[in-house]
Amino acid sequence: MICDICNAVIVTKPACLLGTKEVVTSKACWKLYLKSSLRDRVLAIQDLPDSLPWLVGQIACSDTPWALCEKCTASLVQDGFSFVPIQRNYSPEVTHYVDPQNSWSLKC
Repeated sequence: MICDICNAVIVTKPACLLGTKEVVTSKACWKLYLKSSLRDRVLAIQDLPDSLPWLVGQIACSDTPWALCEKCTASLVQDGFSFVPIQRNYSPEVTHYVDPQNSWSLKC
């Protein structure tokens, strides 16, 4: 499994799983994603203005949760996201998800 934000390998389990809505509407997630894409040369800075509308559309169409590594999760916490312990497993009705072994969830 890889982190959907920075493409780091996740060996055992993701630090958290986010719904597409949380990713697309989060400035912090966009900053992490774009920074990683520029660093890894997936995107070039000069192509960003033309590529962004297509990229937003592609990301917004994701129908599976986004797996995040420890580093990206820590960056989101540093940017002000609030993680709270939860006592439930994955449920399709909720818009944010967690690995039940970690018991932490993103609360926007």
